[in-house]
Amino acid sequence: ELYARWTPNTDTVYTVEHYQKDVGAETYTQVAEDTESLTGTTAELTAAQAKDYPGFTAKEFSQVAIAADGSTVVKIYYERNSYTLTYKITGDYFANESHAQASYEYGAAVTAVATPDKDGYTFTGWSDVPETMPAGDATATGYYTINEYSITYELDGGENHGDNPVKYTIESEEITLKPATKTGYTFEGWFTAATGGTQVTKIEQGSTGNITLTAHWTANTYTVTFDAQGGTVDPASRQVTYYDEYGTLPTPTKTGYTFKSWFTADT
Repeated sequence: ELYARWTPNTDTVYTVEHYQKDVGAETYTQVAEDTESLTGTTAELTAAQAKDYPGFTAKEFSQVAIAADGSTVVKIYYERNSYTLTYKITGDYFANESHAQASYEYGAAVTAVATPDKDGYTFTGWSDVPETMPAGDATATGYYTINEYSITYELDGGENHGDNPVKYTIESEEITLKPATKTGYTFEGWFTAATGGTQVTKIEQGSTGNITLTAHWTANTYTVTFDAQGGTVDPASRQVTYYDEYGTLPTPTKTGYTFKSWFTADT
Protein backbone atom coordinates (compact mmCIF):
# COMPACT_ATOMS: atom_id res chain seq x y z
CA GLU A 1 0.00 0.00 0.00
CA LEU A 2 1.36 3.41 -0.97
CA TYR A 3 0.58 6.64 0.82
CA ALA A 4 0.58 10.09 -0.77
CA ARG A 5 2.32 12.90 0.96
CA TRP A 6 1.46 16.53 0.28
CA THR A 7 3.23 19.80 0.67
CA PRO A 8 0.82 22.74 1.11
CA ASN A 9 1.08 25.41 -1.51
CA THR A 10 2.49 28.67 -0.29
CA ASP A 11 0.79 30.78 -2.97
CA THR A 12 -2.82 29.90 -2.39
CA VAL A 13 -5.04 32.89 -3.13
CA TYR A 14 -7.49 34.37 -0.65
CA THR A 15 -9.49 37.59 -0.67
CA VAL A 16 -9.78 40.42 1.85
CA GLU A 17 -12.85 42.71 1.54
CA HIS A 18 -13.43 45.99 3.40
CA TYR A 19 -16.88 47.29 4.36
CA GLN A 20 -17.69 50.75 5.73
CA LYS A 21 -20.79 51.49 7.77
CA ASP A 22 -23.32 53.65 5.93
CA VAL A 23 -24.28 57.08 7.30
CA GLY A 24 -27.23 56.89 9.68
CA ALA A 25 -27.85 53.22 9.04
CA GLU A 26 -26.86 49.79 10.27
CA THR A 27 -25.83 48.61 6.82
CA TYR A 28 -22.36 48.45 5.32
CA THR A 29 -21.07 49.14 1.83
CA GLN A 30 -18.07 47.40 0.35
CA VAL A 31 -15.12 49.55 -0.66
CA ALA A 32 -14.70 47.65 -3.90
CA GLU A 33 -11.53 49.37 -5.02
CA ASP A 34 -9.77 48.29 -1.84
CA THR A 35 -10.50 44.57 -2.25
CA GLU A 36 -7.23 42.66 -1.86
CA SER A 37 -6.12 39.41 -3.45
CA LEU A 38 -3.46 37.93 -1.18
CA THR A 39 -1.64 34.63 -1.04
CA GLY A 40 -0.68 32.34 1.78
CA THR A 41 -0.04 28.77 2.72
CA THR A 42 -2.92 26.37 2.31
CA ALA A 43 -4.61 25.51 5.63
CA GLU A 44 -2.68 28.13 7.52
CA LEU A 45 -4.29 31.31 8.82
CA THR A 46 -4.81 34.36 6.67
CA ALA A 47 -2.84 37.55 7.37
CA ALA A 48 -5.50 40.11 6.60
CA GLN A 49 -4.91 43.63 7.95
CA ALA A 50 -7.39 46.43 8.60
CA LYS A 51 -6.90 49.64 6.67
CA ASP A 52 -6.62 53.11 8.16
CA TYR A 53 -9.70 54.95 6.95
CA PRO A 54 -10.16 58.51 8.29
CA GLY A 55 -13.41 58.64 10.25
CA PHE A 56 -13.70 54.88 10.69
CA THR A 57 -12.61 52.30 13.23
CA ALA A 58 -12.17 48.66 12.24
CA LYS A 59 -14.23 46.13 14.14
CA GLU A 60 -12.61 43.04 15.52
CA PHE A 61 -12.24 40.23 13.01
CA SER A 62 -10.67 36.76 12.97
CA GLN A 63 -8.09 35.22 10.70
CA VAL A 64 -9.30 32.00 9.08
CA ALA A 65 -7.65 28.94 7.53
CA ILE A 66 -6.86 29.37 3.86
CA ALA A 67 -8.90 27.03 1.71
CA ALA A 68 -6.96 25.16 -0.93
CA ASP A 69 -9.42 26.14 -3.69
CA GLY A 70 -8.87 29.91 -3.20
CA SER A 71 -12.42 30.52 -1.98
CA THR A 72 -11.46 32.04 1.35
CA VAL A 73 -12.78 35.55 1.96
CA VAL A 74 -11.99 37.66 5.01
CA LYS A 75 -14.46 40.51 5.51
CA ILE A 76 -13.39 43.46 7.64
CA TYR A 77 -16.08 45.90 8.85
CA TYR A 78 -15.48 49.49 9.87
CA GLU A 79 -17.66 51.45 12.26
CA ARG A 80 -18.30 55.07 11.35
CA ASN A 81 -16.93 57.32 14.12
CA SER A 82 -18.95 60.10 15.74
CA TYR A 83 -17.45 63.52 16.46
CA THR A 84 -18.52 66.63 18.34
CA LEU A 85 -19.33 69.98 16.74
CA THR A 86 -19.02 72.75 19.32
CA TYR A 87 -20.63 76.17 18.82
CA LYS A 88 -18.51 78.90 20.37
CA ILE A 89 -19.55 82.54 20.88
CA THR A 90 -16.61 84.89 20.63
CA GLY A 91 -16.25 88.68 20.81
CA ASP A 92 -17.09 91.25 23.46
CA TYR A 93 -20.66 90.17 24.22
CA PHE A 94 -21.89 86.92 25.80
CA ALA A 95 -18.70 85.00 25.01
CA ASN A 96 -19.23 81.29 25.59
CA GLU A 97 -16.73 78.54 24.84
CA SER A 98 -19.50 75.99 24.52
CA HIS A 99 -22.81 77.62 23.63
CA ALA A 100 -24.06 74.32 22.21
CA GLN A 101 -22.73 70.95 21.11
CA ALA A 102 -23.95 68.37 18.65
CA SER A 103 -22.66 64.90 17.77
CA TYR A 104 -22.53 63.64 14.19
CA GLU A 105 -21.26 60.55 12.47
CA TYR A 106 -18.38 61.14 10.11
CA GLY A 107 -19.80 62.26 6.76
CA ALA A 108 -23.28 63.02 8.12
CA ALA A 109 -24.99 66.20 6.93
CA VAL A 110 -24.71 69.02 9.46
CA THR A 111 -27.53 71.41 10.32
CA ALA A 112 -26.42 74.47 12.29
CA VAL A 113 -28.13 75.13 15.60
CA ALA A 114 -30.54 78.05 15.76
CA THR A 115 -29.09 81.53 15.79
CA PRO A 116 -29.24 82.86 19.37
CA ASP A 117 -31.24 86.02 20.03
CA LYS A 118 -30.51 88.80 22.52
CA ASP A 119 -32.46 92.06 22.84
CA GLY A 120 -30.29 94.99 21.84
CA TYR A 121 -27.73 92.89 20.00
CA THR A 122 -27.38 91.26 16.59
CA PHE A 123 -25.80 87.85 16.14
CA THR A 124 -23.59 87.65 13.05
CA GLY A 125 -24.37 84.01 12.35
CA TRP A 126 -22.31 80.84 12.62
CA SER A 127 -19.15 80.50 10.59
CA ASP A 128 -17.09 77.37 9.90
CA VAL A 129 -20.12 75.08 10.07
CA PRO A 130 -19.17 72.11 7.84
CA GLU A 131 -21.66 70.78 5.30
CA THR A 132 -20.81 67.26 6.43
CA MET A 133 -19.03 66.17 9.60
CA PRO A 134 -15.27 65.84 9.17
CA ALA A 135 -13.12 63.08 10.63
CA GLY A 136 -12.56 64.87 13.90
CA ASP A 137 -14.13 67.30 16.34
CA ALA A 138 -14.93 70.72 14.88
CA THR A 139 -15.77 74.21 16.16
CA ALA A 140 -18.17 76.76 14.69
CA THR A 141 -17.94 80.38 15.85
CA GLY A 142 -20.14 83.45 15.91
CA TYR A 143 -20.35 86.73 17.77
CA TYR A 144 -22.73 89.54 18.69
CA THR A 145 -22.58 93.20 17.74
CA ILE A 146 -24.40 95.78 19.81
CA ASN A 147 -27.29 97.58 18.11
CA GLU A 148 -27.24 101.36 17.87
CA TYR A 149 -30.61 103.10 17.93
CA SER A 150 -31.52 106.59 16.78
CA ILE A 151 -33.29 109.29 18.76
CA THR A 152 -35.18 111.73 16.51
CA TYR A 153 -36.43 115.04 17.89
CA GLU A 154 -39.42 116.74 16.25
CA LEU A 155 -38.93 120.38 17.31
CA ASP A 156 -41.69 122.25 15.43
CA GLY A 157 -39.46 125.26 14.92
CA GLY A 158 -37.69 125.02 18.27
CA GLU A 159 -34.06 124.36 19.07
CA ASN A 160 -32.85 121.22 20.80
CA HIS A 161 -30.64 121.19 23.85
CA GLY A 162 -27.04 120.33 22.97
CA ASP A 163 -26.85 117.61 25.63
CA ASN A 164 -29.67 115.53 24.15
CA PRO A 165 -28.07 112.57 22.34
CA VAL A 166 -29.14 111.40 18.88
CA LYS A 167 -28.27 107.74 19.40
CA TYR A 168 -27.98 105.17 22.18
CA THR A 169 -27.50 101.45 22.85
CA ILE A 170 -29.01 99.01 25.31
CA GLU A 171 -25.94 99.55 27.49
CA SER A 172 -26.09 103.35 27.52
CA GLU A 173 -26.42 104.96 30.93
CA GLU A 174 -29.86 106.37 31.75
CA ILE A 175 -30.51 109.45 29.58
CA THR A 176 -32.31 112.36 31.23
CA LEU A 177 -33.78 114.47 28.47
CA LYS A 178 -33.12 118.21 28.52
CA PRO A 179 -35.75 120.82 27.47
CA ALA A 180 -35.77 122.41 24.04
CA THR A 181 -36.33 126.13 23.51
CA LYS A 182 -38.50 128.15 21.15
CA THR A 183 -38.95 131.90 21.07
CA GLY A 184 -42.35 132.91 22.39
CA TYR A 185 -43.23 129.46 23.68
CA THR A 186 -42.94 127.47 26.88
CA PHE A 187 -41.64 123.91 26.53
CA GLU A 188 -44.16 121.44 27.96
CA GLY A 189 -42.08 118.29 27.51
CA TRP A 190 -41.11 115.51 25.12
CA PHE A 191 -43.95 113.28 23.97
CA THR A 192 -44.38 110.18 21.84
CA ALA A 193 -46.86 111.86 19.47
CA ALA A 194 -47.49 115.30 17.98
CA THR A 195 -50.79 115.49 19.85
CA GLY A 196 -51.48 113.56 23.00
CA GLY A 197 -49.05 110.69 23.40
CA THR A 198 -47.03 109.77 26.47
CA GLN A 199 -44.57 112.15 28.03
CA VAL A 200 -40.97 110.93 28.10
CA THR A 201 -38.54 112.41 30.59
CA LYS A 202 -35.77 109.83 30.39
CA ILE A 203 -34.56 106.84 28.41
CA GLU A 204 -33.70 104.10 30.86
CA GLN A 205 -30.68 101.85 30.53
CA GLY A 206 -31.75 98.62 28.86
CA SER A 207 -34.14 100.31 26.41
CA THR A 208 -34.11 99.29 22.76
CA GLY A 209 -35.48 100.54 19.45
CA ASN A 210 -35.45 103.77 17.48
CA ILE A 211 -37.24 106.61 19.28
CA THR A 212 -39.05 109.67 17.97
CA LEU A 213 -39.74 112.45 20.48
CA THR A 214 -41.98 115.42 19.74
CA ALA A 215 -41.66 118.71 21.58
CA HIS A 216 -44.96 120.11 22.87
CA TRP A 217 -45.22 123.88 23.20
CA THR A 218 -47.59 126.38 24.77
CA ALA A 219 -47.55 129.87 23.31
CA ASN A 220 -46.64 132.49 25.91
CA THR A 221 -49.09 135.24 26.92
CA TYR A 222 -47.70 138.76 27.26
CA THR A 223 -49.14 141.94 28.78
CA VAL A 224 -49.31 144.93 26.48
CA THR A 225 -49.41 148.11 28.58
CA PHE A 226 -50.81 151.32 27.05
CA ASP A 227 -48.99 154.37 28.39
CA ALA A 228 -51.21 157.36 27.54
CA GLN A 229 -48.45 159.86 28.35
CA GLY A 230 -50.66 162.13 30.48
CA GLY A 231 -53.86 161.19 28.70
CA THR A 232 -56.42 158.56 29.60
CA VAL A 233 -56.98 155.17 28.01
CA ASP A 234 -59.27 152.24 28.65
CA PRO A 235 -58.19 149.53 29.00
CA ALA A 236 -54.73 150.42 30.30
CA SER A 237 -53.37 146.96 29.33
CA ARG A 238 -54.26 143.88 27.34
CA GLN A 239 -53.18 140.17 27.37
CA VAL A 240 -51.86 139.02 23.98
CA THR A 241 -50.74 135.51 23.04
CA TYR A 242 -47.43 135.27 21.19
CA TYR A 243 -47.81 135.58 17.45
CA ASP A 244 -51.50 136.55 17.72
CA GLU A 245 -52.84 139.83 16.40
CA TYR A 246 -53.09 142.69 18.91
CA GLY A 247 -56.60 143.37 17.72
CA THR A 248 -58.04 146.90 17.62
CA LEU A 249 -56.03 149.10 19.93
CA PRO A 250 -57.84 151.50 22.28
CA THR A 251 -57.80 155.21 21.43
CA PRO A 252 -56.57 157.46 24.29
CA THR A 253 -57.79 161.00 24.92
CA LYS A 254 -55.92 164.06 26.16
CA THR A 255 -57.37 167.54 26.50
CA GLY A 256 -55.87 169.89 23.97
CA TYR A 257 -54.21 167.12 21.96
CA THR A 258 -54.97 164.99 18.99
CA PHE A 259 -53.95 161.33 19.28
CA LYS A 260 -51.38 160.46 16.64
CA SER A 261 -50.67 156.72 17.15
CA TRP A 262 -49.16 154.09 19.44
CA PHE A 263 -45.39 153.63 19.39
CA THR A 264 -42.96 151.24 21.02
CA ALA A 265 -40.95 154.03 22.68
CA ASP A 266 -41.92 157.29 24.42
CA THR A 267 -39.73 159.40 22.13
